[in-house]
Amino acid sequence: MRALPWIRAALGLGALAVFLAAAMPVSLHSAGSLTGQARERGRLDAVDARSAVFGEPYVKGVEAIRRLIPEDGDYFLATTAPQDEAPMWWVRYELAPRRAIFLGALDPLKRRQLRLLQSRPVEWVVISHDAATPPGVLPRQELVDRLERRPVRRLGS
Repeated sequence: MRALPWIRAALGLGALAVFLAAAMPVSLHSAGSLTGQARERGRLDAVDARSAVFGEPYVKGVEAIRRLIPEDGDYFLATTAPQDEAPMWWVRYELAPRRAIFLGALDPLKRRQLRLLQSRPVEWVVISHDAATPPGVLPRQELVDRLERRPVRRLGS
């Protein structure tokens, strides 16, 4: 009976050794591959690194908006994808330190959004789309004119 704990320990140690022997080649290959990618991407500047992740059209769209709106400026931020607000948050992050005034989803339009657009002296509206489409920008008055031509839904509807 005294040999049973030793046999269990030996079997456990043997199973661990087999697992490590089987996992080591895959782990080393993966670590080498990731290290190579890090070395490659470590040389990229910020714009090129973002282009590798988000795509060149997205980054060009964001850079154009960054040139248009001054760093200490404000802008309205809206989305055309009401089910997925993640692209809107990424656009806000990319445009920092500019201050965003959130409008939310443009469809359906609510009266409070139209009032907010008309009440603030902010010049630009940035519109985020789905993750594959770059954000767009248009003058506030152009969006107000477009929205006033559409039927306005009441709050809660």
